[in-house]
Amino acid sequence: MIDELTPGDITGGHKIAATGAINLDGSVGDIGGLHQKTVAVKAAGADYFLVPADQVKEAADEAKGSSLKVIPVHTVDEALTALANLGGDVSGIPAPPAA
Repeated sequence: MIDELTPGDITGGHKIAATGAINLDGSVGDIGGLHQKTVAVKAAGADYFLVPADQVKEAADEAKGSSLKVIPVHTVDEALTALANLGGDVSGIPAPPAA
């Protein structure tokens, strides 16, 4: 969603999937159905899958044997940093408002 609403390509040309409950404080919370979502992400041919950090083992276990790389994130800021590390352009994304 952020990629569609901001200038630049935050994916760095990679096929990225992400899941998680985004809380008001920017933290990324656990979600249901991660096993099934990981199966779907693999089938879609994604390169990377950003998941809630507390659920990374479940997604990584399902991704074993595939080229899908699972990246754990605790916050939206961590997700954006991960995308920047993959070559994504996150410079056009405004900073979150002060708490």
